[in-house]
Amino acid sequence: MSIKNTLNSAVNTIFKTFKDIIKDGTYIVDENGDGWESTSSTSSEYPMETIVNGLSQRDLKGLSFYEHIQPTDTIVMIKGSDISKYGITVRSSDAYQITDGSVTSSYLVIAHSTDPANALYILLLREK
Repeated sequence: MSIKNTLNSAVNTIFKTFKDIIKDGTYIVDENGDGWESTSSTSSEYPMETIVNGLSQRDLKGLSFYEHIQPTDTIVMIKGSDISKYGITVRSSDAYQITDGSVTSSYLVIAHSTDPANALYILLLREK
């Protein structure tokens, strides 16, 4: 089994194991490139399973975008297989929505990090 398959399998296991904390997410690719008009006719929406703020402070310090994290930011983890399934290139001009029950919050993608096999993406989101 390749490293990529092993990591993808591990990420899938994590998401299955922690299914109780998974929220419904929507990655919004904004064709205009500004991220703020998430409902424009030039955007495409893709459903994602999302783990919200599942990293410890120690883990956050290891992220490439650690210095950009503000106290009100949200960190999410999504499966790389979801990103690749839709052919998404993660960009800081895109948007992300998280639905928790009847509440939907909208964010701008500020930065992202991934592992070498692209099995798990970690997004830094800022409220719109």
